[in-house]
Amino acid sequence: MPGIQTRPNEAWPLSAMAWMPAPGGECKPARPLLLCTFRGRAPVPSFPCTRGPQPMIGIIGNPQSGKSSLLNLLMAGSGARKGKRDHEAVVAVPDPRLDWLSAKYKPKKHTPTQLEFTDPGAEPKNAGADLTALLALSDLRNCEGLALVLDHFSAGVDVEGVMDFELATVVADLDLVSRRLEKLVADRTRGLKEAEAEMVIMTRLQEHLETEAPLRTMGLSLEDQGRLRGYQFLTLKPVMVVSNTQEESAGSAPPAELVAACERAGHELCALSAPLEAEIAALEEAERTEFMAELGIEEPALDRFIRSAFSSLGLISFFTAGEDECRAWTVRDGASAPEAAGRIHTDLQRGFIRAELIAFADLEKHGDEKAAKAAGVYRLEGKDYVVRDGDVMEIRFSV
Repeated sequence: MPGIQTRPNEAWPLSAMAWMPAPGGECKPARPLLLCTFRGRAPVPSFPCTRGPQPMIGIIGNPQSGKSSLLNLLMAGSGARKGKRDHEAVVAVPDPRLDWLSAKYKPKKHTPTQLEFTDPGAEPKNAGADLTALLALSDLRNCEGLALVLDHFSAGVDVEGVMDFELATVVADLDLVSRRLEKLVADRTRGLKEAEAEMVIMTRLQEHLETEAPLRTMGLSLEDQGRLRGYQFLTLKPVMVVSNTQEESAGSAPPAELVAACERAGHELCALSAPLEAEIAALEEAERTEFMAELGIEEPALDRFIRSAFSSLGLISFFTAGEDECRAWTVRDGASAPEAAGRIHTDLQRGFIRAELIAFADLEKHGDEKAAKAAGVYRLEGKDYVVRDGDVMEIRFSV
């Protein structure tokens, strides 16, 4: 088969999982180890997790809230690069498990999973735009999730920003639904029968939004969510609230009232100080560790923010690891073992028979797959198996 040699009804050993073509056509063994980790919370992620561009988070907030500072921090991170436009940053998702694998296998290449952030307010044409104006931009509707930056460094912490954002997104979605209903009424008048079914669901959405409640609280079925995905409703997107605080608040828990407001809205919350994060990022590794220890900080808040933004999309990471490369891949939470295998190569999913599994915690405990096998912590699972957090999989396939 072009592109990959297969061995029918054989397992791909952890030490020689696939035969991939080298330059010039010669096939050389790749040696990946598949680890799948589930951290997501969203029940139906908008990101389809196909082979392609990384998911995108839209950064939003009022002027002077710290949006640009956050984007600059992301852009300056290790492994980060500019996206297609100046106000976009592609960043690596920090993952200690991938670091552990790389430390063990010492690969030629270390490839973390990636996430993209965009700040439409940084475009010159949008300079000075407030929250309401930014929510009208198509760039934000095209994002898989949103990061709301609140100014809690100049005026102190309050919950008004969360409530204002909730109301603004409801109003924006209500306007979209109302305009769509007007068009559907005109279509029905012209005799288009297809408009009837859509009018029913749009009317339900309108009635719900008129109560000032976001669509995520409506209890939409999976089928309805699929039908509505093309509209990119803001109140169906996962939201990450970023409390941009004073340096003195670093390492402290966010105020209880802010935590409660985010919980009521169903949003993730991350507190960070943009100036302090910039200072940490500018230090050498040894100095950085010492500086954070003095402040009582275990890791940069920016790392926690990136990981939380990633998981808020309902996405998880699984890994391939070996001497050639240790790599993290992205897949939806709730994916089956064949789906996870298909992220590496479609042949693995198409010919999937079963998977031999070990928990990552057991791999870390015993040191390697051979010792883990001797300890009897391997098990066999079939096509219906939903991969769990920390699974290490050996794929059996036939193509």
